[in-house]
Amino acid sequence: ILIIVLNTAGKSPFESLTADERFTEIVDSMSIGAAIENMLLCAEDLKLGSLWIANTCFAYPELVNHIGTTAQLMGAVALGTADESPRQRPRKAMEEIVEYRL
Repeated sequence: ILIIVLNTAGKSPFESLTADERFTEIVDSMSIGAAIENMLLCAEDLKLGSLWIANTCFAYPELVNHIGTTAQLMGAVALGTADESPRQRPRKAMEEIVEYRL
């Protein structure tokens, strides 16, 4: 299954934005990212393989034309039966990436 993720309130990345529109788009992008992450976590719980395809920007005009939308294309999520189970990539320790301030 391929789920196309759109921001129906967003504009094409080729359009100019006002400051207010840009802030709204940033907030929308964060919300959409959280929604995609939740989809991936649910897929994991269901023992499905998943892939967050965020690099749709490389063929943006062609994809929105093929989909037939004027909404902002944010990415895609592929879901299905995984044919491999790669080991987890190395992660940095929390101490390397988190700074605590009082």
